[in-house]
Amino acid sequence: TRCAIKNNHSRAALTDISLKGTVSGTRRNNFSLELDSVYARLGKGSLHGVFSLNNLDEQNFRSRIEADLDLKEVKDFIQLDSISELKGGLISDITISGSLKDFSDSTLRTLHIIEQGSFIFKDASLTFKNIPVQIDRIHGKAKWSESVSIDSLTLSINETEILADGTIS
Repeated sequence: TRCAIKNNHSRAALTDISLKGTVSGTRRNNFSLELDSVYARLGKGSLHGVFSLNNLDEQNFRSRIEADLDLKEVKDFIQLDSISELKGGLISDITISGSLKDFSDSTLRTLHIIEQGSFIFKDASLTFKNIPVQIDRIHGKAKWSESVSIDSLTLSINETEILADGTIS
């Protein structure tokens, strides 16, 4: 069954949502949701992957998501409180896990859920609320695991051009 989720404030919507999987458990602590296939569209972009949720008391989850997204559409849908502008393209393959209890609307407080991922930025830009930093013209690749690997990532921070390459541990 295909369905949609709409942000009533911004009118942005995840559409063509398709979920396939199983639910089991008879109590909150042995509940299990295993989605073997997750697919959705966000504007012109799409995402697909897998998702599991265990124990409704702890709300432990794990997910792997592959996506090709317009970052403005992501910002409009999620409405991140710490970002005033987000645009450009992002292709990613990411694994996240943790507890849904840890989610908040603050971008920087939820980064610890990322286990690993690869990211390709296409003319992306980012402006934070209450921080006088403009990051734009972001192009290139980055990988996140136990360290961050950057492959020919170019960007501009407050009009200063930067080319980054290497690993940050």
